Amino acid sequence: MSSTHPQQSSMAVYRTAWIVTAIFILSNAATPLYSSWQQSLGFTSGVLTVIFACYIIGLLLTLTVAGQLSDHYGRKALLLPCVGLAIVAAILFDQANSMGVLMLARFLTGVSVGLVVSGGMANVVEHAQPHRKHFASLMASVAMVAGAGTGPLLAGGVAQYFPNPIHTVFRIEIVILCVALVALLNQKNLKLGGGFV
Repeated sequence: MSSTHPQQSSMAVYRTAWIVTAIFILSNAATPLYSSWQQSLGFTSGVLTVIFACYIIGLLLTLTVAGQLSDHYGRKALLLPCVGLAIVAAILFDQANSMGVLMLARFLTGVSVGLVVSGGMANVVEHAQPHRKHFASLMASVAMVAGAGTGPLLAGGVAQYFPNPIHTVFRIEIVILCVALVALLNQKNLKLGGGFV
């Protein structure tokens, strides 16, 4: 029996896991850079708390509805705006010149993370063959944790060794998200139950 189909299935799992990783890199990439924004924009620690709260609001509002939307319209249909909003958020972070822009960027990041939690994790598992579901579930979890950890590591490393760390970090992230978008565009749409549409 040819091994082509199992190999294609494994590649599909890796590609869909990359989408999760890319979104979670964005989720924490801003954290080491807030001191730079505080210096340049002159906002207080209280305002920084509000900026963080914008992420939580976007995340929680999205989680309340995104699961049902994912089941009804399909994983790809949910993840396209997810990645699109993440790219917009990264551009806003890159160009942020006011507290309002930072708040909007953080809110959109929360929305994007809510969408990927609701549809992206299931998307990874549903692209695996039946006997590889456990592996795919593990890959989805690893992708989430790896992304969440890579974001601050990337931003912290860039901030220490490169000039203009904000622009460098978020332009790297825009490239990462564009790669995720290409991976997403090349997958079929899956609805609840694993059916292709």
